[in-house]
Amino acid sequence: GAGINELVADGCGMAGKDPGKLTYCQSDRRQPPTYALLGDSHAGALFPALVRRSADQERWMLVGKSACVPALGIMRLATLDAYDARECASAAENLVHAVAANPNVKAVVIFTAARVTGTLTPELSEGRTIRYARAGSLKADPDAVAIGLSATIALLAAAGKHVVLGIDNPSLPDPMDCVRNIKGFGLQVNPACSISRAQADADYRNYRALIADLEHRNPQLSVFDPTDLLCPDAQCRLVNNGLSFYSYSDHLSDIGGDIVAHALIAFLHQKQPG
Repeated sequence: GAGINELVADGCGMAGKDPGKLTYCQSDRRQPPTYALLGDSHAGALFPALVRRSADQERWMLVGKSACVPALGIMRLATLDAYDARECASAAENLVHAVAANPNVKAVVIFTAARVTGTLTPELSEGRTIRYARAGSLKADPDAVAIGLSATIALLAAAGKHVVLGIDNPSLPDPMDCVRNIKGFGLQVNPACSISRAQADADYRNYRALIADLEHRNPQLSVFDPTDLLCPDAQCRLVNNGLSFYSYSDHLSDIGGDIVAHALIAFLHQKQPG
Protein backbone atom coordinates (compact mmCIF):
# COMPACT_ATOMS: atom_id res chain seq x y z
CA GLY A 1 0.00 0.00 0.00
CA ALA A 2 0.91 3.67 -0.16
CA GLY A 3 3.20 5.09 2.50
CA ILE A 4 1.63 7.34 5.12
CA ASN A 5 3.27 10.45 3.64
CA GLU A 6 1.53 9.82 0.32
CA LEU A 7 -1.84 9.54 2.05
CA VAL A 8 -1.77 12.61 4.27
CA ALA A 9 -1.24 16.31 3.64
CA ASP A 10 -0.54 19.22 5.97
CA GLY A 11 -3.65 21.13 6.98
CA CYS A 12 -6.51 20.45 9.39
CA GLY A 13 -9.21 22.98 8.58
CA MET A 14 -7.77 25.74 10.78
CA ALA A 15 -8.50 28.57 8.34
CA GLY A 16 -7.53 31.90 9.91
CA LYS A 17 -6.08 30.22 13.02
CA ASP A 18 -2.35 29.78 13.41
CA PRO A 19 -1.56 26.08 12.85
CA GLY A 20 2.13 26.95 13.36
CA LYS A 21 1.51 26.64 17.09
CA LEU A 22 0.25 23.08 16.59
CA THR A 23 2.56 20.08 16.47
CA TYR A 24 -0.05 18.10 14.54
CA CYS A 25 -2.24 19.42 11.74
CA GLN A 26 -2.68 16.78 9.04
CA SER A 27 -5.52 15.35 6.99
CA ASP A 28 -6.05 12.38 4.72
CA ARG A 29 -5.69 13.84 1.22
CA ARG A 30 -8.10 11.36 -0.42
CA GLN A 31 -11.34 12.93 0.87
CA PRO A 32 -12.44 15.58 3.38
CA PRO A 33 -12.08 13.81 6.75
CA THR A 34 -15.20 12.78 8.65
CA TYR A 35 -13.27 11.74 11.77
CA ALA A 36 -11.01 14.04 13.79
CA LEU A 37 -8.36 12.77 16.19
CA LEU A 38 -7.49 15.35 18.86
CA GLY A 39 -4.61 15.11 21.29
CA ASP A 40 -0.87 15.02 21.78
CA SER A 41 1.95 12.71 20.69
CA HIS A 42 -0.10 9.65 21.72
CA ALA A 43 -2.70 10.69 19.14
CA GLY A 44 0.19 11.29 16.72
CA ALA A 45 1.42 7.72 17.23
CA LEU A 46 -2.05 6.27 16.50
CA PHE A 47 -2.88 8.44 13.47
CA PRO A 48 -0.93 6.57 10.74
CA ALA A 49 -2.72 3.28 11.54
CA LEU A 50 -6.13 5.01 11.44
CA VAL A 51 -5.32 6.53 8.04
CA ARG A 52 -4.16 3.18 6.65
CA ARG A 53 -7.21 1.33 7.99
CA SER A 54 -9.76 3.98 7.03
CA ALA A 55 -12.48 3.25 4.47
CA ASP A 56 -14.03 5.38 1.74
CA GLN A 57 -15.97 8.36 3.22
CA GLU A 58 -14.41 7.64 6.63
CA ARG A 59 -11.11 9.50 6.44
CA TRP A 60 -9.22 11.05 9.37
CA MET A 61 -7.59 14.31 10.37
CA LEU A 62 -5.13 14.84 13.25
CA VAL A 63 -5.11 18.04 15.27
CA GLY A 64 -3.10 18.69 18.40
CA LYS A 65 -0.08 19.87 20.28
CA SER A 66 2.61 17.76 21.88
CA ALA A 67 2.28 17.34 25.69
CA CYS A 68 -0.94 19.41 25.72
CA VAL A 69 -4.43 18.33 26.82
CA PRO A 70 -7.10 19.65 24.40
CA ALA A 71 -9.06 21.11 27.33
CA LEU A 72 -10.78 24.51 27.36
CA GLY A 73 -10.43 27.18 30.01
CA ILE A 74 -7.58 25.68 32.02
CA MET A 75 -3.87 26.37 32.35
CA ARG A 76 -1.03 24.10 33.39
CA LEU A 77 0.88 25.45 36.40
CA ALA A 78 4.03 23.35 36.45
CA THR A 79 5.18 23.99 32.90
CA LEU A 80 7.01 21.28 31.04
CA ASP A 81 10.45 22.45 29.96
CA ALA A 82 9.81 22.97 26.27
CA TYR A 83 6.10 23.67 26.38
CA ASP A 84 4.60 26.98 27.30
CA ALA A 85 1.37 26.55 29.27
CA ARG A 86 -0.13 29.57 27.54
CA GLU A 87 0.56 28.05 24.12
CA CYS A 88 -1.14 24.83 25.22
CA ALA A 89 -4.21 26.79 26.31
CA SER A 90 -4.46 28.84 23.11
CA ALA A 91 -3.84 25.79 20.91
CA ALA A 92 -6.69 23.96 22.68
CA GLU A 93 -9.00 26.96 22.22
CA ASN A 94 -8.21 27.24 18.48
CA LEU A 95 -8.29 23.58 17.58
CA VAL A 96 -11.45 22.66 19.51
CA HIS A 97 -13.42 25.55 17.99
CA ALA A 98 -12.10 24.80 14.48
CA VAL A 99 -13.07 21.12 14.70
CA ALA A 100 -16.49 22.01 16.16
CA ALA A 101 -17.09 24.36 13.21
CA ASN A 102 -15.97 21.82 10.57
CA PRO A 103 -19.15 20.59 8.86
CA ASN A 104 -17.50 17.45 7.45
CA VAL A 105 -16.43 16.07 10.82
CA LYS A 106 -19.04 13.72 12.29
CA ALA A 107 -17.05 12.18 15.14
CA VAL A 108 -14.17 13.38 17.29
CA VAL A 109 -11.81 11.05 19.16
CA ILE A 110 -9.70 12.53 21.96
CA PHE A 111 -6.45 10.69 22.80
CA THR A 112 -4.10 12.24 25.34
CA ALA A 113 -1.22 10.76 27.33
CA ALA A 114 -2.37 9.94 30.86
CA ARG A 115 0.81 11.55 32.17
CA VAL A 116 -0.14 15.04 30.98
CA THR A 117 -3.50 14.94 32.80
CA GLY A 118 -1.83 15.38 36.20
CA THR A 119 -3.35 12.14 37.53
CA LEU A 120 -0.17 10.01 37.65
CA THR A 121 2.65 9.93 40.18
CA PRO A 122 5.78 11.92 39.26
CA GLU A 123 7.59 8.59 38.53
CA LEU A 124 5.08 7.95 35.76
CA SER A 125 5.06 11.60 34.60
CA GLU A 126 8.71 11.84 33.55
CA GLY A 127 9.63 12.94 37.07
CA ARG A 128 7.32 15.95 37.04
CA THR A 129 4.41 17.07 39.16
CA ILE A 130 1.78 18.33 36.74
CA ARG A 131 -1.01 20.54 38.06
CA TYR A 132 -3.66 22.71 36.46
CA ALA A 133 -5.65 25.79 37.41
CA ARG A 134 -8.76 27.26 35.87
CA ALA A 135 -7.98 30.09 33.46
CA GLY A 136 -7.34 33.34 35.30
CA SER A 137 -6.41 31.58 38.54
CA LEU A 138 -3.00 30.54 39.83
CA LYS A 139 -4.44 28.11 42.34
CA ALA A 140 -4.04 24.42 41.56
CA ASP A 141 -7.45 22.81 41.14
CA PRO A 142 -7.67 18.99 41.15
CA ASP A 143 -10.92 19.24 39.12
CA ALA A 144 -9.47 21.54 36.46
CA VAL A 145 -8.76 18.82 33.87
CA ALA A 146 -12.23 17.28 34.29
CA ILE A 147 -13.79 20.74 33.94
CA GLY A 148 -11.63 21.66 30.93
CA LEU A 149 -12.14 18.38 29.06
CA SER A 150 -15.88 18.54 29.84
CA ALA A 151 -15.99 22.00 28.26
CA THR A 152 -14.31 20.54 25.15
CA ILE A 153 -16.71 17.58 25.04
CA ALA A 154 -19.77 19.82 25.54
CA LEU A 155 -18.74 22.24 22.81
CA LEU A 156 -18.12 19.42 20.30
CA ALA A 157 -21.36 17.63 21.24
CA ALA A 158 -23.32 20.89 20.90
CA ALA A 159 -21.90 21.15 17.37
CA GLY A 160 -23.45 17.75 16.61
CA LYS A 161 -20.27 15.67 16.86
CA HIS A 162 -20.16 12.20 18.36
CA VAL A 163 -17.39 12.51 20.98
CA VAL A 164 -15.22 9.54 21.97
CA LEU A 165 -12.55 9.57 24.65
CA GLY A 166 -9.77 7.02 24.20
CA ILE A 167 -8.14 5.56 27.31
CA ASP A 168 -4.36 5.82 27.14
CA ASN A 169 -2.13 2.76 26.78
CA PRO A 170 -0.46 1.47 29.97
CA SER A 171 2.75 3.21 30.96
CA LEU A 172 5.62 0.75 30.47
CA PRO A 173 9.37 1.31 30.69
CA ASP A 174 11.04 2.76 27.60
CA PRO A 175 11.58 0.09 24.90
CA MET A 176 15.14 1.44 24.52
CA ASP A 177 15.88 0.05 28.00
CA CYS A 178 14.02 -3.17 27.37
CA VAL A 179 14.34 -4.66 23.93
CA ARG A 180 17.45 -5.81 22.07
CA ASN A 181 17.34 -7.26 18.59
CA ILE A 182 20.01 -9.95 18.76
CA LYS A 183 21.11 -11.45 15.46
CA GLY A 184 19.89 -15.00 15.16
CA PHE A 185 17.75 -14.76 18.30
CA GLY A 186 15.21 -12.07 17.41
CA LEU A 187 13.84 -9.70 20.03
CA GLN A 188 15.24 -10.30 23.52
CA VAL A 189 13.19 -8.59 26.23
CA ASN A 190 14.16 -7.65 29.76
CA PRO A 191 11.53 -9.37 31.98
CA ALA A 192 11.29 -6.24 34.18
CA CYS A 193 9.70 -4.55 31.17
CA SER A 194 6.30 -6.08 31.52
CA ILE A 195 3.73 -5.27 34.20
CA SER A 196 0.64 -7.12 35.34
CA ARG A 197 -2.76 -5.74 34.40
CA ALA A 198 -3.40 -5.27 38.13
CA GLN A 199 -0.30 -3.06 38.36
CA ALA A 200 -1.30 -1.12 35.25
CA ASP A 201 -4.75 -0.46 36.74
CA ALA A 202 -3.21 0.58 40.09
CA ASP A 203 -0.85 3.00 38.28
CA TYR A 204 -3.84 4.53 36.49
CA ARG A 205 -6.28 4.54 39.41
CA ASN A 206 -6.58 8.36 39.54
CA TYR A 207 -6.55 8.60 35.75
CA ARG A 208 -9.45 6.13 35.55
CA ALA A 209 -11.26 8.14 38.23
CA LEU A 210 -10.89 11.18 35.93
CA ILE A 211 -12.41 9.19 33.03
CA ALA A 212 -15.32 8.09 35.27
CA ASP A 213 -15.83 11.72 36.32
CA LEU A 214 -15.91 12.77 32.65
CA GLU A 215 -18.50 10.07 31.87
CA HIS A 216 -20.60 11.27 34.79
CA ARG A 217 -20.38 14.93 33.69
CA ASN A 218 -21.00 14.09 30.01
CA PRO A 219 -23.63 11.37 29.53
CA GLN A 220 -23.27 11.72 25.72
CA LEU A 221 -19.57 10.73 25.87
CA SER A 222 -18.42 7.33 24.55
CA VAL A 223 -15.30 5.86 26.16
CA PHE A 224 -13.05 3.54 24.16
CA ASP A 225 -10.71 1.36 26.23
CA PRO A 226 -8.03 -0.63 24.35
CA THR A 227 -6.32 -1.90 27.52
CA ASP A 228 -7.48 -5.53 27.10
CA LEU A 229 -5.93 -5.57 23.61
CA LEU A 230 -2.62 -4.18 24.86
CA CYS A 231 -2.52 -6.45 27.93
CA PRO A 232 -3.42 -9.91 26.63
CA ASP A 233 -3.84 -12.53 29.37
CA ALA A 234 -3.68 -9.86 32.10
CA GLN A 235 -0.04 -9.00 31.34
CA CYS A 236 1.01 -5.70 29.74
CA ARG A 237 4.16 -6.36 27.72
CA LEU A 238 6.23 -4.33 25.31
CA VAL A 239 6.60 -7.36 23.06
CA ASN A 240 3.82 -9.89 22.44
CA ASN A 241 4.49 -13.02 20.35
CA GLY A 242 7.67 -11.44 19.00
CA LEU A 243 5.87 -8.21 17.96
CA SER A 244 6.72 -4.93 19.65
CA PHE A 245 3.58 -2.97 20.60
CA TYR A 246 5.60 0.15 21.51
CA SER A 247 8.09 2.31 19.61
CA TYR A 248 9.69 4.93 21.88
CA SER A 249 8.98 5.83 25.52
CA ASP A 250 5.24 5.16 26.04
CA HIS A 251 4.16 5.55 22.40
CA LEU A 252 2.52 2.79 20.39
CA SER A 253 4.45 1.28 17.48
CA ASP A 254 2.89 0.73 14.04
CA ILE A 255 1.86 -2.74 15.25
CA GLY A 256 0.39 -1.52 18.53
CA GLY A 257 -1.28 1.36 16.72
CA ASP A 258 -2.80 -0.98 14.15
CA ILE A 259 -4.33 -3.18 16.87
CA VAL A 260 -5.87 -0.13 18.55
CA ALA A 261 -6.96 1.49 15.25
CA HIS A 262 -8.75 -1.67 14.08
CA ALA A 263 -10.72 -1.84 17.35
CA LEU A 264 -11.41 1.91 17.43
CA ILE A 265 -12.90 1.93 13.93
CA ALA A 266 -15.15 -1.02 14.85
CA PHE A 267 -16.13 0.82 18.06
CA LEU A 268 -17.07 3.95 16.07
CA HIS A 269 -19.24 1.91 13.70
CA GLN A 270 -21.00 0.27 16.60
CA LYS A 271 -21.53 3.53 18.55
CA GLN A 272 -22.17 5.89 15.64
CA PRO A 273 -25.56 7.50 16.20
CA GLY A 274 -28.03 7.21 13.33
